[in-house]
Amino acid sequence: MEDAKWSDTAKGLVLSTAYCASFLGAWCLSFDQWYLPAGLRALSLLFVPYRYWPYLFAGDAAALLVIRVPKAEQYSVWWAYLSPFLLMPLVASLALVLRNKFKTDQEKIRWLPLAALSIAVWSSALNMALNYFLFGPRASVTLSNLYKFSVGDYLGILMVVLPFMLFMRRRSRQITPQHSVRDTLIAATAIFVIYCVAAIPALEIDFHQGLLMLMILPVVGLTFRHGWRGAAIGIVAVNLITAMKLPYMNTPGTYDAEMFVIQQALAIAATGLLVLGTVISDLFDKARASG
Repeated sequence: MEDAKWSDTAKGLVLSTAYCASFLGAWCLSFDQWYLPAGLRALSLLFVPYRYWPYLFAGDAAALLVIRVPKAEQYSVWWAYLSPFLLMPLVASLALVLRNKFKTDQEKIRWLPLAALSIAVWSSALNMALNYFLFGPRASVTLSNLYKFSVGDYLGILMVVLPFMLFMRRRSRQITPQHSVRDTLIAATAIFVIYCVAAIPALEIDFHQGLLMLMILPVVGLTFRHGWRGAAIGIVAVNLITAMKLPYMNTPGTYDAEMFVIQQALAIAATGLLVLGTVISDLFDKARASG
């Protein structure tokens, strides 16, 4: 019994360290419109066993302390030293409700858009509330920023959680149509070609945005062909290639209005395609059960 406790403690310390390092790495590749740490936080809270949550809280707090302590003189000591210990437990309160509601992996897949959106809005609102009441960057506490942060968190959650779900369900008994690799390569090639055409400097902004939105079309094809797996693969691909168009990384206050239009369209399309993909996968299973 004592050995088991020590084993859990050792695993927890490794998890906490890995989480902190991953958080800082994801933060360096992110900014407000595409925030990967939100995805890491959501993934951990939705899938890691409860007994390891204290280690997750410690890893999250350590990462935020690294980021915020150097800004203590610019804002406030309360914000720099206290908010890192409050944010993750407060976000976990919603994750606890979601885990009690959606217990199986299939339920989590079916309701992922709702779970991701609710966590994105909740965590953005909490972060802004802590910024305001603990005398952090109060200038960022606006409704427009709440919306922007929520979209960025939502896309970050999809970017991290969807690949994990694909890996987790790779050996499930759910039926998958043939030629999934071929179809994925065709869709990825189409997305990349559209991206390259949209990168032509001479294009007008409206035409450029329209071309980037066309990247959703191959994802629609993958969804109809392969259900939620096709939707997940396509959404991750478009999400990643859209992030490549963002000109600034990890710079406070930067904002790309043109790409934010694309990101909003992607968030809406991703929600619809994930729901549609889940329905199609269920139909595949019913067809198999019917012979």
